[in-house]
Amino acid sequence: MKMPDKKYICIIVLFGVIAFLPSLWGGFIFDDLPLMKSSVILDSSPSKVLTTGVLNILDAKYQGYWRPLGLFSIWLEHKIFGLHSFFFKLDSLIIHIFTAILLYFTILLLLRKNNFDEKSQKIISFFTALLFVVHTSHTEAIAMVSGRYDLMAAFFTILTFYLFIRWLYDENKSVYWLIASSLAFFLALISKESASPLPILLLFLYIFPKIPRKKLAIGILTILVVAIFIYFPLRLHFMPGETHLIRAGDKFYGALFNIPHIISRYIQIMLFPFRPNPLYHIDIFTISLDFRTAISWIITIPFIIVLIYFLIKRKIEGFGLAWFFVFLLPAIGIFETVGSYIAERYLSIPSIGFLLTVVVLVVHRYFHKRISYLLLWVFAIALCSTSFIYTETVWTSQMKLGNYIVKHSPRRSTGYMMCAIEAISADNPVKAIEYLRKHAVSIGTKYKDFCKISAVVHSMLGDTDSAMYYYKLGISVDENDPQFHNNLGFIFFKQDEMDSALFHFKRSLEITPNYPYALRNLILFYLSEGDTAIAKKYYKKFRSIVGKDSTFENILYENNSFSQ
Repeated sequence: MKMPDKKYICIIVLFGVIAFLPSLWGGFIFDDLPLMKSSVILDSSPSKVLTTGVLNILDAKYQGYWRPLGLFSIWLEHKIFGLHSFFFKLDSLIIHIFTAILLYFTILLLLRKNNFDEKSQKIISFFTALLFVVHTSHTEAIAMVSGRYDLMAAFFTILTFYLFIRWLYDENKSVYWLIASSLAFFLALISKESASPLPILLLFLYIFPKIPRKKLAIGILTILVVAIFIYFPLRLHFMPGETHLIRAGDKFYGALFNIPHIISRYIQIMLFPFRPNPLYHIDIFTISLDFRTAISWIITIPFIIVLIYFLIKRKIEGFGLAWFFVFLLPAIGIFETVGSYIAERYLSIPSIGFLLTVVVLVVHRYFHKRISYLLLWVFAIALCSTSFIYTETVWTSQMKLGNYIVKHSPRRSTGYMMCAIEAISADNPVKAIEYLRKHAVSIGTKYKDFCKISAVVHSMLGDTDSAMYYYKLGISVDENDPQFHNNLGFIFFKQDEMDSALFHFKRSLEITPNYPYALRNLILFYLSEGDTAIAKKYYKKFRSIVGKDSTFENILYENNSFSQ
């Protein structure tokens, strides 16, 4: 490594640490809470971790994504560090910084093979990596432990591309670079599905005149073989019936119409990330030509025209914009690979192409060199400051995050729910009731999460009748939610109304046959009825799903339910 490289890398590391330093002292937030309490993290074996759907852990009935590599890293950290969030977040930050360093060398290699002078190569690579490492859009993925999937997918996607370029231009025609690239792509896919558009991006390498075309075709086919004949069969084996990655959305044409809404919002986040929002609101699947629709089309269509122009005339900028648009495919509503349509963590991979295009335009094409360097430094420092403040004021506690969402997205129920959950964790049900009332005023009461949290709060207050009311209200909102039936059944069980309890426990299992909480309650139910044989049958199924649950087994053993 030459001295300029060391200088640039030290600056990238320094800015990355400064930008996201506050995140290291934050607690578990948002999706981290159910993740870190799940039996998959607490009690499972490595084989169970590698074969479990991520969002099944979060009780998302219809979203069983298979992301074993990221999940395994979190499981392993728990075994080493326990529930100390500092070490989880430190590892996430390290992964992000290493990704930025790898990005520096990847762009350097790409520019070197496309006739850029040495100074331009280093300046463009450095500023792209610097803006990437401090960009505010990455705060969510770094500050949340459950954002690990996005971070690891970004790292292995860039590694795949770097190794692929090395193979394309390797004069010795060594196949080892291609094998290593294919392995890296597989690791990217099992980190998160957002890496899947990479073969589409590789097709855009054909725009470069000196590319070895026959070799490129062989490489793309090899990458596709890894995805189609290794990754997909494994995914379908471990997650039978879960085909979200390749199934079009339920409202396909509505999603197509709303693509400009989504793309324009992501462009806004990339260029002006100074008022970020953990939960962006977008009225999806509307086809009326309102003002927002018109504006989004006005923003998006010129970008598409510029993309086509760049692909013809300005190869590097065109490739950068192609990177941005191609890796947005999973997040624009056509494919069901994400839980919501706008989330900053979805930019972990697409942001690379956007930043590359911006830096090349500023440094290499249109501006005076010294002025352009100054502009990029000012932008980098502004991003670093914004990321630092955003992390400190929002992402260091569940209550801060909830209040921020309430302030900036008052129509989103999640902020009120997060504040209520945090109040419950602090054993303050009165404060939780206050947030629930605010939620009811702005959203209404016939909302699933409102019913769930309200029932929990009233249970804490000892108000069983109100808890039952909210569980029944929840069932009227969504009769096919297993949690409502299971929890209502448990209240009936505690009140010794065994027929009603059994009905709701079994209804919960009818909806979700492998729902572990209903299985646990049925074990306790049949033990209380003295029917050990049926209890053992449910216990066997329970163990096959969640593995060993030491806390629950201790309860059984203490009550002499099963022999040691």
